[in-house]
Amino acid sequence: MRPMAPARWEDVVLGVLLLIIGVPRAIIAVTQDRPLGTEGTLSLACVVLALALLVHRSQRRSRTAPRL
Repeated sequence: MRPMAPARWEDVVLGVLLLIIGVPRAIIAVTQDRPLGTEGTLSLACVVLALALLVHRSQRRSRTAPRL
C-alpha cells in the first residue's frame, strides 16, 4: 500500500461549517409538520456529508499516525 497524503484542514472547516448550518435547520425541519420536504432533506444531507467528511478525516489520521 502506498502512503496516503494527510487530509487538508479545509475538509475540517467545511465539515464544521456544514454542521453549523445543517443541524439547526434539520432540527427545525424535523420538528415541523413535514420533515421529509425539500428543506429537511437538504439539511439532513448536509449533516450526513459533514459527518462523512469528519469521520473520513479521523480515519485517515489514525491510519497515518505513528505507532508506539
